[in-house]
Formats: sequence, structure tokens, C-alpha cells
Amino acid sequence: MKISGILGWCLFVSLGLAACGSGKYGDVKAVMDAQARVMENYIDALARARNTQDVVAAIHDFTRKMKELIPDMKKTLKKYPELSERLNPPEELKAQTAQMRELSARLQATTMKTMPYMQDAEVQAAMQEQRKVMMELAKE
Repeated sequence: MKISGILGWCLFVSLGLAACGSGKYGDVKAVMDAQARVMENYIDALARARNTQDVVAAIHDFTRKMKELIPDMKKTLKKYPELSERLNPPEELKAQTAQMRELSARLQATTMKTMPYMQDAEVQAAMQEQRKVMMELAKE
């Protein structure tokens, strides 16, 4: 799965979890907030990266934090299967949906900045591990 695929999975799960702010879905707000923080920290770390080691550290940190979140994300989507409908989120989800789309766009733009480092073996290994962890979202 390439960067765009990872971003797609993050957006898919985020849109589902965005429903969690209040009312019926109030119990999963913390998961959505945690994912947004992980994404923001990753974006910031990639933006500050000045060398291969910085990129690798950012990827490892993001991967580790997402690995910690994945069980909660999967549990939430299992508990609320209706959250997987992402094309027409309910009105109460519009703000959260917009936030996650903005973060995904920022992540994609920031990732482009790191392209000079992507041929490095350490970066490729870190990206491979990231893909492996992100694929856990697709497993039941």
C-alpha cells in the first residue's frame, strides 16, 4: 500500500470515528481525538525532518502510535458499523470530517517533501513496517 493508500485508510477510519463527538457516539470521541493528535504529530515531524534519520524517526513514531490505536479503532468500527459510511456523513459529523480531510491533505503534502529520502533503505524499511501495521485496520 502506497502513501495514498495509507492516507485513504486513515481518512476512512477517521471519518467513521469522527461521528464520535457526542450523543450516540460519545464513547469513541477519545479515539478520534487521539488519532488526530497522532496525525498532527507525524505531519509536524515530517515537516521538520532535515535528514534520513529524522524521516525514519517520524515514521517509526507514527507507526508505533497507530499500532497502539488500532485495537480501539477496530473495536469502535465493529461496535458502530454504520460509521463506515463515509460518503455522506450525518450533519453532526461535518466539522470532524472536514478536520480529518484537512489533516489528510496536509499529510499528503508534507509526505511529498520527504521524497528525496524515500530511496534510502532505512526509510523503505520503516515504510514497509508502517504499511504492515496500517493493513491491520483491514483485518477483522
